[in-house]
Amino acid sequence: EDMMKIESGLFDHIVLQRNRRNLSEARFAGTASGNGEVRATVTQGSRLVAGFRNKRVGSVTRGRLTGVLTGLRTGGPYDIDLVVTSGSSETSDCLRIRDVLVGDVWLLGGQSNMQGIGLLKGQPKADPLVRAFYMHDRWGVAREPIHNLCVAVDPVHTDLTGGVRPGPKAPGVGMGPGTAFGLSMRKWTGVPQGLLACAHGGTSMEQWSPKLRDKGGKSLYGAMLRRLAKNGGHVSGLVWYQGCSEANDAAALLYTQRMKEFVAALRRDARDQTLPVVIVQIARAVGWDPKMVRAWNSVQDQQRRLADTIRGLAAVPAIDL
Repeated sequence: EDMMKIESGLFDHIVLQRNRRNLSEARFAGTASGNGEVRATVTQGSRLVAGFRNKRVGSVTRGRLTGVLTGLRTGGPYDIDLVVTSGSSETSDCLRIRDVLVGDVWLLGGQSNMQGIGLLKGQPKADPLVRAFYMHDRWGVAREPIHNLCVAVDPVHTDLTGGVRPGPKAPGVGMGPGTAFGLSMRKWTGVPQGLLACAHGGTSMEQWSPKLRDKGGKSLYGAMLRRLAKNGGHVSGLVWYQGCSEANDAAALLYTQRMKEFVAALRRDARDQTLPVVIVQIARAVGWDPKMVRAWNSVQDQQRRLADTIRGLAAVPAIDL
């Protein structure tokens, strides 16, 4: 049985984030027996990818494996054979990672509108080059609902529903904007797209606070960072749909400041000071308690103005939908 195990950065069906030169620069880590060099042979279909026959990509020191897979062009799919060679000529460990793409990866966060509460009818046709990292920590072709909370690895999703694991969605419900966003970006950029599903319905900015980061998977922010790190630590940006839970007088007053802190923390933790953020502005409130509507309209207006105080953020109105 192979002793090599990849814990982050390289999995079957993954989308690897491209760098500015449109090439992979994927850091990966895991365990293997002993010490030695890690070498990769990469094929696309039946063809060897030029420069990737037995290429040195990492090392194993006292059982800890680290590496970086650089130079694969955007596109794919690629099959990657990793081998650990020790000082002597015999091979100790080997592992095949299948169906890997290189393109753009996005964090998806927020509350129910991002998690997906729309009807599934009329779902756009799936594209094998648009993938999701589902909440049970596996990659697959993106098909709504991609927020499969009922099998989520991170305990926060069970904690938020009173300690009871969320049940599956009602039949025919679960459409969010994530997959449609990925499909649009795929058409627009021409490269594969990956979506890291992190949202949870009904959640507030207080529950998303970066101050809870050290709770790891027992906080929303910590769970999002864990999923980011698990997939190599680099993404193209954050797509965010949240704000309904801030529609009360106390929370509305703090909304802009909380968003500034949230984006600043994410950029620090993602080691990317210019990480793009796109948010959906909450739409209309109809027939509600006037006090609630006042706070709702305040959040809406703050979202409209956020780009004035947070550089590299865009707000998309949904009022006509």
